[in-house]
Amino acid sequence: MRPPASAPSKDGASRARGHPSGVAGRSFFAYQMCAVAAAPTILVFDSGLGGLTVFREVLKARPDARYLYVADDAFFPYGGHGEAELVARVVALMGELIETHRPDLIVIACNTALVNLFTCWVDAGPAAPLIHANE
Repeated sequence: MRPPASAPSKDGASRARGHPSGVAGRSFFAYQMCAVAAAPTILVFDSGLGGLTVFREVLKARPDARYLYVADDAFFPYGGHGEAELVARVVALMGELIETHRPDLIVIACNTALVNLFTCWVDAGPAAPLIHANE
């Protein structure tokens, strides 16, 4: 006699027959891809460690997300640099981060960076939605 299509497994979990994921009509690979796609990648950017307070709040709102916190402490403090120098630095850095990590959302926790880069960002058409976290 054949077990029913949703017979409990040895661990008590119910699984659709022929589908290790337990989801009838989807392969295990497709199920895994759906699960991975559901967790967005969020890039939190600041000139230093002050943005960790913003990161903590974002983490509370989206505990399921994957995070990348970038503190550009090599160029800290941003207020000590001219606008052209700051724009060149951050545009290049953000371009590299976006290319490498493909974030779904970018949170700018640094007011100096946002004030100097906002026009550039809008004109370039960002690769991901941008949020300014006003601390």
